[in-house]
Amino acid sequence: MTAKSRKNKENPPKPAENQQAASEVFSKVGMATLLVAPDLTITMINDAFIKRSGYTKEEVEGRMRATDFPIEADKQIVEDYNRQRQNGETTAPRTYQITCRDRFGRSRNLLIATDRVPGTRETVAFLLDTAELETMLANEQLVRMGQLAAGAAHGIRNTLSSIKLRLYSLEHSSLDIDQRDDLKAITAGFDYIERAINHYFEFSRPPRLTPELCRLEELIDNAITLASQRGHIARVKLRRVRAELPELNLDRQLFTETLAILISNAGEAMAEGGTLTITEQYRVTDQPYAVISFSDTGPGVDKELIDKIFEPFFTTKPKGTGLGLATARRVVEAHGGWLECLPRKSRGACFRITLPLKEK
Repeated sequence: MTAKSRKNKENPPKPAENQQAASEVFSKVGMATLLVAPDLTITMINDAFIKRSGYTKEEVEGRMRATDFPIEADKQIVEDYNRQRQNGETTAPRTYQITCRDRFGRSRNLLIATDRVPGTRETVAFLLDTAELETMLANEQLVRMGQLAAGAAHGIRNTLSSIKLRLYSLEHSSLDIDQRDDLKAITAGFDYIERAINHYFEFSRPPRLTPELCRLEELIDNAITLASQRGHIARVKLRRVRAELPELNLDRQLFTETLAILISNAGEAMAEGGTLTITEQYRVTDQPYAVISFSDTGPGVDKELIDKIFEPFFTTKPKGTGLGLATARRVVEAHGGWLECLPRKSRGACFRITLPLKEK
């Protein structure tokens, strides 16, 4: 026996140390996970559950039951399956589907995988949003499509560059009024095709971040300028609610473009005029977060579309590519945060970015 093994045997890890180590591992599991007592009281949740549900540890652990989240029709399913597990019935399903609501009232169809914790009567439950599961299953196909799209986009972009040079020459030649109107229409159509191709090309590859310390307030200012130059917020009244936030490690260009997408979308939704309120917040739950909200007074987003609007190629705009919000979410998630559309009772839409901050 080595000196190290003798030391470990003489001084075994204390139960509190074991529990702390297990808790740290549990908190880092990528899938939303719960630890549930025999009476269905939730004793522990991890970071992924906090992110997806909107609840904090203080609100859930020891205070809420596993039946507090399912819709009314599915509460009995959770009760019945738990009773079967506690009675040791081998017929108790280890996986099943139910519909739950998060803190903001959004419905989520979840695949639940459960198992007993060895040596205890507690149950560990893993929660997977079926929409995320479908995305995971489609991911391989999406990658292949992306590779094909990238190749096609590259060839088309080269052709467009040649056409653009000829359009530039025509703009500086002698044309009558009708010919100039025709050229203006052709140029507008060309610009739309070029933007669409660029979107497809960029979406076909994952974001490559070049992070640097940035002031969020400055990036929002730059994004407003971008959206204004593109003519998307001409009739929009901007309202800013600022907060003292520390500098964040962000890719300046990608994150500014992401903010510009959200601002432009709000402007396009209020083509006849309205107000866009951009709110910065410093929030502390399980850890500090920087939160940026974009609330407009437009027509809003239908509840049944809230999850769909982030899907690639889904759009409600006649000339939309369906990649703006999908790209924005990818960029935010690449920075360790998340982007969501919050349901609102009143008029308008609210998009919110949440970014974790390093604890001081």
